[in-house]
Amino acid sequence: MGNTNRPTKQGAPTNQPSQNGVVFAQNHVHIGSLPAPETLAQYDAVLPGAAERILKMAEDEANHRRDMDRFTGKASVRAANWGIICAFMSVVLVCGLVAFAIYKDFSTAASTIAVGAIATVASVFIFFKRKGK
Repeated sequence: MGNTNRPTKQGAPTNQPSQNGVVFAQNHVHIGSLPAPETLAQYDAVLPGAAERILKMAEDEANHRRDMDRFTGKASVRAANWGIICAFMSVVLVCGLVAFAIYKDFSTAASTIAVGAIATVASVFIFFKRKGK
């Protein structure tokens, strides 16, 4: 009759007996950064010291990930602080420009600059508030 161990539609063999005997399929799935202890022992049997090297590699990766998280957190805070400083300096500059325009008796220009600056600052706050949702 031939081999009855034919692939299914997904490509996996069926667990039906063939002419040679019984087909046995075993599948191991491991999720995580370290292999199972049995697998580590097998690595160590093939290459002495391999298990220790794998553990060291996982520790180094975890330390690197924590360092990068710390670095990106500090960089994010630093960028936010610079944004606040630059925004404050811009507002002070616009206030000075408006005061100078009023001093030189350009009240229309001063009011236009003031309304434009207020509208810009308000739109930035509204945009970031909506973006945060």
